[in-house]
Amino acid sequence: MTDSALLHKLQDEQYLYRLSSTFAWDEAIEFCNRSILGIERAADSAAAASFAASFFNDNDAKEEYFDEYLDTHIQTPQTAAQLTLYQWVRYVFRQITFSDQWGNTPLHSASFCKPPVDMIMALFRLARTLRRFSSRVNDSGISESDEINKNESVDNDKIYNATNLIIWGATCKDSSTPFLVASSTGASTEVLHCYLDEIQYYIDNDWSNENNLKEWARKTVIRPDSSGNTPLMGWMAYYDVWIKRQLDPSTRNTRELSRLSDYWELAERMLQFATKNNDLDDNDHTNQQQPTTSMLVQQCASISLYCPISLLEWVVSPHRQGIVDMSSQSVSWTPADVCAATPDRTTGKLPFHVAMEAKPFSFDLTSVGKEKRVRYTSDNPRLEKNRIQMIKKLLTWYPDAVTVPFQLMKCENNVSDVAASDAIPYSDKMVRSRSPFLQAIAFGMTWWQKMNTANCNEEDHGHDYMGIVQLLWRLNAGQTTSTKDDVSGLYPFMLSAATATTTLGDCHNDRLLVDTTYNLLKKDPELVTGALIAAEK
Repeated sequence: MTDSALLHKLQDEQYLYRLSSTFAWDEAIEFCNRSILGIERAADSAAAASFAASFFNDNDAKEEYFDEYLDTHIQTPQTAAQLTLYQWVRYVFRQITFSDQWGNTPLHSASFCKPPVDMIMALFRLARTLRRFSSRVNDSGISESDEINKNESVDNDKIYNATNLIIWGATCKDSSTPFLVASSTGASTEVLHCYLDEIQYYIDNDWSNENNLKEWARKTVIRPDSSGNTPLMGWMAYYDVWIKRQLDPSTRNTRELSRLSDYWELAERMLQFATKNNDLDDNDHTNQQQPTTSMLVQQCASISLYCPISLLEWVVSPHRQGIVDMSSQSVSWTPADVCAATPDRTTGKLPFHVAMEAKPFSFDLTSVGKEKRVRYTSDNPRLEKNRIQMIKKLLTWYPDAVTVPFQLMKCENNVSDVAASDAIPYSDKMVRSRSPFLQAIAFGMTWWQKMNTANCNEEDHGHDYMGIVQLLWRLNAGQTTSTKDDVSGLYPFMLSAATATTTLGDCHNDRLLVDTTYNLLKKDPELVTGALIAAEK
């Protein structure tokens, strides 16, 4: 039930979007609240009508009871324009999912304008209401009294989609989520915590038994746009200068240390969201403990494609929580060089190893849970460059990590299956090992970073565009391209060619894979002659 003014606003599918993009917070919140109330009342009316129909053939006393029930519980002005539950769901779904020519929804536009937390909460409440009551429409069907126009019959599918509505997971044309927009434009910590609370709500209430969907939801905090920018990167970039000033004792403002502590709390929560173990119960807080500095470094390394370097530097800062006296027992801090040299207790891997092994995630909800071959290199140049920067930083703290070999598991015998398997216990690993240089080749990493590869040579691009393979080759003076791989028995250029053969066509950097093989062979071209002589013998 609604008055004619609200009905007119509902029929204008751009109304909520205009309010969200013009700072009309009070009007937008009121519209959301009245829409929620209208949906709930329409649902009550539908339930009451169903109750009345079940007693249609009973005596007049029961009918009088039903009329009294309507007057007492529904309390809707009879003179107002009447909308059914289906009509309410249809109108509100159009409002909350409306997108402009760039694909921005009302949540996108509101997040861009530094909204108050009440505005974001109102949109989330409206989306929850749609999800809850649209299922009733699906279960009960659409009444003939709705008089659906033929031109609007396509909305039937949208009503069913409203049951699975995830407004915080929607993307615009450049693949930006509303959370990415909010975190990159200086939204308050209350707003960003509100986003995380909403994501956690969906995990706890809708996907309690689907670990793959849990992971997809948590990875919203590092879901990149088409340029490779992630919410975690955007948020750190926005406050980077201020945070660095506060971390430096010579430039910090002691009156703003509490603000730095609030920022750290949000940064740590986003990091935990992105790296949480899905095998743990979300509601089980008994095993949770305050992460140490070494644990935080490992977590940053595990998402090396998506984690900003500034966050890694913040993690190892002795003043990361705004606390001047690090002797406080509530804070566990370890120097950066010690963290980089500390292996994980479970896997025995250094942060450098973890950063190299980090794989890109699939953020396509339709492909979640489907098995497919995933390359360690990313199609997005920005993400792969971020990994290289993190590896450089970790090697700056612990240069000897470049000589620490990878301990291969049983599933890593084949060149085409070099991914580590979490199913095999650490104690059952093979005795054989592989140097980081050879492991990078086996992972399909390249000599140059992905870019315009028309003239991929050192003279044109210099050291700024070195790929991981070239970086490790330069840093390890004892590494030669004529050393055979103990696992496969192949020379580095052969290992590169074999890896390229199994991965060609999976991404758009095929030329980089071939170029990697060429550069490895160019360092020691006599290997070809030796191979030919051996073949003749």
